[in-house]
Amino acid sequence: MADKHLQALFHLLDRETLALRGGDLGSLTSLAEEKTRLVAQLTETGGPDALLRLKEAAQRSHRQLAAALQGVQRAQSRMNQMRKMRGRLETYDRLGRRTAVYRGPDSLEHHA
Repeated sequence: MADKHLQALFHLLDRETLALRGGDLGSLTSLAEEKTRLVAQLTETGGPDALLRLKEAAQRSHRQLAAALQGVQRAQSRMNQMRKMRGRLETYDRLGRRTAVYRGPDSLEHHA
């Protein structure tokens, strides 16, 4: 019985990895609920070997989730930087001092 639950959990962790790599963050909630159920079943029926393999798989999954979260945070940070920079240009004056030049809200934006 424990092997059945363990195999189901490994399959679920593989699906979770595919979701992370594919950017399907929306499916992670349902996968987490299913993972919680399977872990509870495995904890009741699994022996020490099964729990050790589960621990290793969970650690790998945790690293992947942490990397995905870090990627999302970096993207969010970059978007915020770009939003702040909109309408602003930094340049140097004739004395070499950095100066910010701001465009007004009614100015035209030209694209090449």
